[in-house]
Amino acid sequence: MTEKIKAYLLIFLSTFISVAPAVIATVSYFPLWKERGSAAVLSGFTLALLIIAAAPFLKFIKRILSSPSIFVTWFIIFVLFLLLKSIADEMVVISFVGFVSNAIGALIYKLAERKLKKA
Repeated sequence: MTEKIKAYLLIFLSTFISVAPAVIATVSYFPLWKERGSAAVLSGFTLALLIIAAAPFLKFIKRILSSPSIFVTWFIIFVLFLLLKSIADEMVVISFVGFVSNAIGALIYKLAERKLKKA
């Protein structure tokens, strides 16, 4: 396996680690569909959280994931919801999971960048 292939696999792994835990935490705490009367509608709040969680994947797709700084966004959200803990305990968990997973993903991505430079 060449260094370039290893680097791309690490990039994919870092993106997966950045996205999957935050998406799983969001979906486990908030339902995607809500019942309103007799119809089920999409939860806008949950959808917004899923879009934030998928931001690293969107950057990966657009090939602009030169430095995955989305983990800084998750850290800011984590601190914000930690301060508002009495209102949204679930948001503290989701934000922390997003922050940690994106920080790990960023480290793996930097390793992949180094391998790409060597290749």
